[in-house]
This record gives sequence, structure tokens and C-alpha cells, in this order.
Amino acid sequence: MTLTVIFEFRTEFYAHIHPTKTVRISSGAIAILVSFGNKRNEQTKKMNEIFTKEYWESLKHFENEHDIPDIPLCRTDEEKAFYNDVIVPNLIRCGAIAKKDLEVGSWYLGDTRNTTHAKWNGTEFEYLRFKWGNSFLDTINHFEDDNDYAIFVPIKKEESVTTIMT
Repeated sequence: MTLTVIFEFRTEFYAHIHPTKTVRISSGAIAILVSFGNKRNEQTKKMNEIFTKEYWESLKHFENEHDIPDIPLCRTDEEKAFYNDVIVPNLIRCGAIAKKDLEVGSWYLGDTRNTTHAKWNGTEFEYLRFKWGNSFLDTINHFEDDNDYAIFVPIKKEESVTTIMT
């Protein structure tokens, strides 16, 4: 049996544990990943190919927030260069709103792990976060300002939002 981490996304790990099974492991959980072999099967190779230039260039226009793909963490210089040169331009091509086009004080529909609506304050997005039964104001970076944490990918300016934050 082989257990191999395939991708680390911003909110969870995807682990390959069997030739036909891939499971999600929450990054909040403690997981010990052990490899019992060196073989990489065809499914693993296919999943690795998903995050290539061709994958990002083949994405279609985002109709809603659910169309936005999971964005891998990019920690090495090579991964960061790929993120800036390939992922960011293709997100914008597919309908994500570039930072330069955002309006201060406006609400946007988009995607991140904790919300689908956030308000642009000129530097970052603000949103109401719910955690462990509590709610509080939190901030999150625009996808062009990736800091290896959660990012917000806005796709539409909201004309009418009921505001519960001030």
C-alpha cells in the first residue's frame, strides 16, 4: 500500500491511499503520512498534471463562485513564479476581478474557504467570520497578494448587500 500526499491546498490535503481512492484530510487535523513504496501509478500522474499550464489555460469563464478552482499553495520560488505567471492571469481571464479594478467600500461575490462575500477596504477584504460559535470581523488578501494563507477570488461586484458589519 502506498500513501502519498498529492496536493496541499489552502484548506486541506488530498492524499492518495489506494490506486483507485483519493481522500481529503483537513489541514486542521493531525495526520501522519507514511509512504510504503516508491511506485507512482497513473492516477497520481494524472492528478499531478492537473496543475500545469495547460490546466489553467483550459479553464472556462466563471459563472458563479463554485466554478473557481482550488488554488494550490505556492511556497517555493518556482511555484510562486508559476502562480504569478500562469495562475493569476488565467483567473483574471476567467472572470476574477483584478485588484486594480476593485472599488473601495464595495462588496464582492467570490470564493475563499470561509466566505463567499467580502468587502474591499482598499488593502484587503473584510468579512464576517464564524468560528466555534463566535462571529468576528476578519480580513483576507486578494488573490494577487498571495501570502500562503487563504485568499479571496472576487468575480462579481454585489450591487445590493444587507450589511451586518460596520
